[in-house]
Amino acid sequence: MQDGILSIGGNDYNHIKNVLRMHSGDPLAVRPDTDGNEEGSGEYLYEIVSFSESTVICRLLSVREAQTELPVRVLLFQGLPKADKMELIVQKSVELGACAVVPVAMSRCVVQLEAKDGRKKQERWQKIAREACKQSGRCQMMPVDAPISFKELLKRLPGHAAAIVPWEDAQ
Repeated sequence: MQDGILSIGGNDYNHIKNVLRMHSGDPLAVRPDTDGNEEGSGEYLYEIVSFSESTVICRLLSVREAQTELPVRVLLFQGLPKADKMELIVQKSVELGACAVVPVAMSRCVVQLEAKDGRKKQERWQKIAREACKQSGRCQMMPVDAPISFKELLKRLPGHAAAIVPWEDAQ
């Protein structure tokens, strides 16, 4: 953004023009940190000025404070489920306000990811998290970590105030 003018391209341009079917003069709410670089605390209201072949040009109208994050930080350590269930878990975790998701390879998990496959899956899950952040109006991007081992999970637990472990055989 420069002098209240914002240029938007790439996937966001396509979403604004072809999915939302917005036009010049339409208002557009923009939240910071859709790329995960900094914490956002507000919402910027723009007016769409024009469209080019690959860019939408917007003019800043106002800025308003927005608190969309939970007052507590919830970090989800998730065992790797079968099939594409992790995608739904990531999406719903974002919508419910989790601050991060850490996939964990458990000894009894059917899914066992190699490092290369884990990176590809992480990229996919991060894209889903980014879209869910935008959809649910969150001002802070939720990271999805690379899959870790159960031993690594045990090393990370002492740094947290509490741990809740759901167990189907709990009495």
